[in-house]
Amino acid sequence: MVMAGVHVSIAGGIGESVSRASRLSCASFQIFTHSSRTWDFPEFTDEEVEDFRERCLRELSGAPFLIHASYLINIASSRPDLVLKSSIALNLEWELANRLGATGLVLHPGSTGGEPVGEALERASEVILSVIEKGCSGTTRLLIENTAGAGHTLGRNPQEIGRILELVGHSEKMGICLDSCHLLASGYEIRNESGYSETISRFLDIAPRGKADAFHLNDAYAGLGSSRDRHTHIGIGHIGPWFFWRLLHDQRFSDIPLVLETPKKEGTPEDALNLRVIRRLSEMDFPPEKNNADLDHLIDQLREFSPK
Repeated sequence: MVMAGVHVSIAGGIGESVSRASRLSCASFQIFTHSSRTWDFPEFTDEEVEDFRERCLRELSGAPFLIHASYLINIASSRPDLVLKSSIALNLEWELANRLGATGLVLHPGSTGGEPVGEALERASEVILSVIEKGCSGTTRLLIENTAGAGHTLGRNPQEIGRILELVGHSEKMGICLDSCHLLASGYEIRNESGYSETISRFLDIAPRGKADAFHLNDAYAGLGSSRDRHTHIGIGHIGPWFFWRLLHDQRFSDIPLVLETPKKEGTPEDALNLRVIRRLSEMDFPPEKNNADLDHLIDQLREFSPK
């Protein structure tokens, strides 16, 4: 069974996220610990943390989970005030991730703001290093995520991610999280065997331990090299089913969280349908072809919820 799951809400309390993941039979999941668009960071009591951990064991048999850091964090900025706020926020995220027992804390490496890339990479690395060197008793890893490449964002290629990892060191505490939509959007052809093999190899070559620690499974609303970070449902976007079938049969990713971040609305079945597509692809011995009735039916249902 692949370790597939979805990003779930913490509405009603952080422990409720576990129940949401359990109802979807997730083998992994991801959460924000607070609104990703605000600097306000909640305080979680020891009782809340213990309840969350117990529910993970009871309802999900201890399935691995990720925490995604706030989108506001920009540790690569040249603005001292923003770097300070970002550093404080990342420290809080890191401490909580370790308390909760997260497998990884996923972080976008930030934006240069138009400043030289090399200097921005050094600034980002200094903040990360200051965070992980404070020490936490947990086993969480800080995972740098590849980005779609819009504007001045860092992380669109393995060289930039690799440079951060090189400067930070501490390979036991660092890792990478790959995102399929971001790969295509940043110009990597992943929809055929040669492109898939080359792209994956380039990113794993710079990864600690030579492997990814997590993968975000998202189809892409826009095409190759668009630099647009806009996700859509599995099988209906510009990536299509083949890539996901190939990834799900790649043993290098058989033991890591594979988390869907596809669009959804409260009370609608998109998460369940996307998971059914992923599970169906994982069961197929051969690459998906047109006229596969079961798979086509699931994907057709997802088209009804296609982002406009």
